[in-house]
Amino acid sequence: CRYIVEENLLKPVGISNQNYTFFDGLTTDLQSECKRIDNLIIGRGGLDFILLGLGQNGHLGLNEPGSSFDLYSHVSILAEETISVGQKYFEGETALSKGITIGIKHILEAKIAMVIASGASKTNIVNKLLKEEISPDIPATAMKLHNKGLLWVDEEASSKVK
Repeated sequence: CRYIVEENLLKPVGISNQNYTFFDGLTTDLQSECKRIDNLIIGRGGLDFILLGLGQNGHLGLNEPGSSFDLYSHVSILAEETISVGQKYFEGETALSKGITIGIKHILEAKIAMVIASGASKTNIVNKLLKEEISPDIPATAMKLHNKGLLWVDEEASSKVK
């Protein structure tokens, strides 16, 4: 995922690697890596802007259904749907079970948070996001609590919204 973000977003728009960071997905100490990211974010006064994709099950940044809105960076057990969809990032079948992610609490504390949903595969979850009550069962509904939260959807993703 890091490669995809760097090659398709950060490099083309000219963002220097000194101006962003990623989790070290190869570390053997995931909890320490979460603390490193938390310390970095908090030490710099929080996030100014965060851009997130909307998962088909409503996850944000691997904050899977059932994730507490009170978590900062944490290890997330991946939902079956996320594991299945996540295979597109690998050349062959890859065993996936967990990930490390910025928590909903960091997202809600960001000055601006933007969620993007594109494609027909997102129509059902976009509709649910807009119509359902705020609930950890659909983590993206937490965005309704954000005072400067943005949702960008393309025509296909919004096709079921009435």
